[in-house]
Amino acid sequence: MKHKFTFGFIGAFASLPEIELLEKLIISFAKGKESPHFLIIGDGLLLQGLKENLQKSDSCKNLVTFTGKVLEKQRTEYLAKCDTYLCPTQPDQDILPIRLFEYMSMAKPIIASSLEHFTKIINPAVNITGEQTLVPLVVNDEAGVLIDPLDVQGFFNACRFCFYLSPEMRQKMGNNAHQKALKIIDGKSIQAHGPLSKHAVNHD
Repeated sequence: MKHKFTFGFIGAFASLPEIELLEKLIISFAKGKESPHFLIIGDGLLLQGLKENLQKSDSCKNLVTFTGKVLEKQRTEYLAKCDTYLCPTQPDQDILPIRLFEYMSMAKPIIASSLEHFTKIINPAVNITGEQTLVPLVVNDEAGVLIDPLDVQGFFNACRFCFYLSPEMRQKMGNNAHQKALKIIDGKSIQAHGPLSKHAVNHD
């Protein structure tokens, strides 16, 4: 895959609201002037429906790569190809933050739902809504971007925010997230932290 700005998503494709949000997000970009790529990693019951819906439009189809089910090593390799990660977890889902920590271990920006458990991890954060059309492209101590899980336009605006961030600002946000993750697990490497070892890599 020739590199373009890439949003990465790992999913089990079991939550219809999450998949519908992802689909709407991709369709929004297909209609816009930006042309990022979406790398969709994983497999599940709802994946085929997402594929079929997006393949109805060439403009959508050309924005997406589906990996299907992959091995742990391949997950890490695919995640390394991404510039920003999507975690649009919905209220109907199990909110154990394994996917979030997996993203944080890669030291790149994360766009996530502002669920209570996530707001305690991605803190401080850039908070974006669907009503915001202009957000300063500056990162200080923020460890990621948070949006109401039902705010599709908010996720679109958040993606555009990360798309237009300079590489230096994206790296700063990613480093903030990685350092935050290390502090949460008492300074140990994410890879060595018990059950998370299957889902994350060490960047020390």
